Amino acid sequence: MWFTLFLAALLLSQSGPVIGITVDNPFPNPGDTITITICTCLAPQGWNDSLWLSIDSPDGHNLYYQELGAGDLTARIPYKIPQDALGGLYTVTVTWDHQYVQTGFTVDAQPIPEFPFPLVVFLVAIAAATLAISRRQATARSKTLAAHS
Repeated sequence: MWFTLFLAALLLSQSGPVIGITVDNPFPNPGDTITITICTCLAPQGWNDSLWLSIDSPDGHNLYYQELGAGDLTARIPYKIPQDALGGLYTVTVTWDHQYVQTGFTVDAQPIPEFPFPLVVFLVAIAAATLAISRRQATARSKTLAAHS
């Protein structure tokens, strides 16, 4: 019990805010637009440090940078993934007062083609029919060979 009270007092005495960051789509394709949400919680009264948002590509190059006002408790920033984006993990970082939080998203440079359901069913039906015909032919051949011996 004393440990819980100690942790609660420690959190309440914190001199800076608690910052959370999320992306609405962790696996976008090139050309998609994602929304980055930044939430400032438990900011002490009078806290007015700026927040900085940056997005880095998998090869470490900075692609996006924006300074955010300290007065915003929640900010939503849209970011369009370039059509020629590299595949891999992109890092989203929010910094303030020598502190930071990070999240990320993964871009697949060559999106997986999506087939409509009826086409998949049709392809499975053709494969099953081909297999059934080949088994029937193999059975007929074995009966013919048995009859001639």
